[in-house]
Amino acid sequence: MKKTISIVLVLTMAASLFGCSSFQTDDKKKKSKKGDFDEDEIVEVAENFAKAIEKADADSFEELSSDKKAADLFDELVVGSDYDSDEKDIYEAILSNLNYEVDEDSVDGDEDSAEVSITFSVLDYKGIIKNGEFYDAGDIVYELEKSDEMNDVDVKLELENDDGDWKVNNASKALKAVCTWGDFDYTDYLSEPVIDTDPTTTETTEPTTTAADFDGDYREAMTGDYYWYDCGNKYKNDSSYVFPNAGRVELDVIIDIDAVSLSWADDIVYEVYVDGEYICWAYVYAIEEDGEGLVICSVSAKDFQDYTDGKGYFGNHDFEFRLFDEKDELIETYTCSSSYKDFGYTVVEEEFGDSEQVDNIYFVDWYSAEPDYLEFDLFILDYNTMMDFDYKFYDEDGNTLIVDSIYDSTTFLVCYLKPDECGLTEFDGTYTVECVDKDGKLIVSSTVEVK
Repeated sequence: MKKTISIVLVLTMAASLFGCSSFQTDDKKKKSKKGDFDEDEIVEVAENFAKAIEKADADSFEELSSDKKAADLFDELVVGSDYDSDEKDIYEAILSNLNYEVDEDSVDGDEDSAEVSITFSVLDYKGIIKNGEFYDAGDIVYELEKSDEMNDVDVKLELENDDGDWKVNNASKALKAVCTWGDFDYTDYLSEPVIDTDPTTTETTEPTTTAADFDGDYREAMTGDYYWYDCGNKYKNDSSYVFPNAGRVELDVIIDIDAVSLSWADDIVYEVYVDGEYICWAYVYAIEEDGEGLVICSVSAKDFQDYTDGKGYFGNHDFEFRLFDEKDELIETYTCSSSYKDFGYTVVEEEFGDSEQVDNIYFVDWYSAEPDYLEFDLFILDYNTMMDFDYKFYDEDGNTLIVDSIYDSTTFLVCYLKPDECGLTEFDGTYTVECVDKDGKLIVSSTVEVK
């Protein structure tokens, strides 16, 4: 994250009693009521204090603070020891967009105490969350990471000289001013799918809808075609398609965008059934992609852990998606299945680098690490942003197996390798994929052990 930190060297012009003037040549010292002190050192402490918050660096924050309660507050608000995984993802997304500017002109004090002002630019997370429509924490994280809606927070740091080391003695107050989410419950603003407490019933809680911008029958807008979207592949009109090791099941229904506006889909909801049991409903999501109008329905394994096996993928189940209009009349039903197989691979190590392209990655995952196929996927936050990088696979001895390039803007990117492409009969052992941008900076590397 680039920081806007203005460092200005101040030259003080002093008029002498004899009518002539001269410049102060020592730009590291500033005159105060009680004597000289190092102005640049105060600025440096302020910068390090702000950076410790941004990086969630508890050790640096505690070292800079003389406020004994501040360390516990930092652990609560920034490190998030008591947060669940979703809360951590949200607050890390807020901090990842944090900017700050130290006002050097505000530095004042003496050899014992000083003060300096910092302006923090913090995401307007409350406004974004309260005014958006989100079904889970992942939706919120996605919106926060691409948003530029900021609020400025002015903080005045009070410092004291502790045996030659400058310490911030109002660290708790400053931290509370920047990290205001202590009592904010994001779940109050989620539009969660309605989950029945009695899975044997098919009754749902009826959503509140408005009249659609479409005066004909919904079925007239549909082409009759659909596909199951699985890791970049489209399986068209296949009512018996099986999603292998799926963390997400997605149905894309194709509509005629020349006949109707996409807004006609605003009133359509879908219900999801697993093995004949109702689990949830939600509104569809309508987009235009590659010249097609798509009505998208999906369900994520992380939201329904009772139906997962192994590494968090859906197990062996049958799925049914039912689309309903605003009158609660059935439009169409679509079926597919999921299966899970434990291939026995283990992710040994994973590292994100300092490339700017890292900011556009939602998460990464080994889709396959089998004896006959390696596939590493990068899921993208903004699929309109071009990703441009080289990737290579190499074995545990450092031998390069393949080098290839990706230049694309899409929802996720695939790095893959087959044994015969590198002179092997099968994969067995430890393998690493490394993605590097055109400037040679690491985006991500991941090492997997194939058993």
